[in-house]
Amino acid sequence: MLAALPREWARVAAPLYGARAARVLHLAAAATALGVIAGLYTRGLAFEYRATWESTFLGAEQVHALLSVTLAPGSWLTGIPVPDVAAIEAIRSPASENAAMWMHLMAGTVAVVVIVPRLVLEVAAELLAATAGLGYIALNASRTLEMGILLVAMAIIGVLGALFSIGMHLVTRWVAPWARSGVAT
Repeated sequence: MLAALPREWARVAAPLYGARAARVLHLAAAATALGVIAGLYTRGLAFEYRATWESTFLGAEQVHALLSVTLAPGSWLTGIPVPDVAAIEAIRSPASENAAMWMHLMAGTVAVVVIVPRLVLEVAAELLAATAGLGYIALNASRTLEMGILLVAMAIIGVLGALFSIGMHLVTRWVAPWARSGVAT
């Protein structure tokens, strides 16, 4: 019986370990992306980044099409439009320009494509693996068909989400003023 304990423990605890690993990995991915963005902006305080491009196979039209798709999430978040074909042609090597606008677009894209989804997945993993708190109450109420408790828990989660969204909007206005004006600085 004692010899079977480690096997049985591993079987019983596997879902918990999987949920914990998922949460850690999602948070690590979000933290890594935040660190890369913070590092770029910090380095940009002391050194000037320059934007330029060159390609053997692509012209300005193809580069514009590629950037329009790739940077669309950042453009949506920051309000900075992806430059047109003429602007992209103007920075073809050996020409260049200050890369602040491009950094804002890349940072916004990383935020939308990497950071936010990873944090959402971490929160979802937390709600599903919880043994206490609002997520647990809502999940438990849905399993036992206690609709009153479920609706109240969902309403509280919704209100907290709205407050978080308002708070993030205020932080964005303070930290990223270009996101409000749509003008890169």
